[in-house]
Amino acid sequence: MDGDQARPSSSGSNPQPDYSWIADEPRETVSLFVGCEGGHKDLFIEIQNPPTEDWEVQIPARGRRICSPWGWGTIPMYQIAFERLGYWMPFTDLEMAVFRHLHVSPSQLHPNSMVFLRAFEVTTSYLGISPTLKLFFHAFGLHRSCPKGEKAKGKAFKGVEKESTKHG
Repeated sequence: MDGDQARPSSSGSNPQPDYSWIADEPRETVSLFVGCEGGHKDLFIEIQNPPTEDWEVQIPARGRRICSPWGWGTIPMYQIAFERLGYWMPFTDLEMAVFRHLHVSPSQLHPNSMVFLRAFEVTTSYLGISPTLKLFFHAFGLHRSCPKGEKAKGKAFKGVEKESTKHG
């Protein structure tokens, strides 16, 4: 696939991220594993085939959220992607190609989007064809969701009567 993603340059300034586009739930939900930082090794089963040491499980600190800025090489993920959707680390070549093409990390896609990516791989495998990036985007496209979080508060579609809320 394409070459590795270049490491971003570190500049002296540390701008505050804009969270206004993020829905309230991810900004306010604390990880169930907070407080387990010291003894988290017993919480997970490591399955490595072949054995590799180039990734690890980290528990987010109390103030961190999935939408928080993370260091280089860190990919925050929803637990459901592994428990229910059948995802494994490391990601497949197609998954990495899609992430690079879209310039996103896996956690920036809705878990349902990940299901379509996985279903595409299973389908192409069954049909005996190669799962290419071009074929994937021929079958699937991106759609922006409605505004979330603070940007959506007080807004309604045209023709819809605005309900009175605590936000205005």
